[in-house]
Amino acid sequence: MIQEGRRGPPHAAVLVAVVIAVMVLPSLIGVQCEAVGEFLAELLSPLALLVLAISLIFVIRFISSDA
Repeated sequence: MIQEGRRGPPHAAVLVAVVIAVMVLPSLIGVQCEAVGEFLAELLSPLALLVLAISLIFVIRFISSDA
């Protein structure tokens, strides 16, 4: 009996996309990096960090589910 191979989520593709984005985006932003840095520092308040952590838990749970 031939079984169909079960394919999981493309973890390697997602990892490659994130690494490329982290490497390329700062060079594309260039001089505006200071303004973006200040915006991110202001955005990452304690409440924002809590929401970010909770959303990451939901994303990881969705990715690791069988659906």
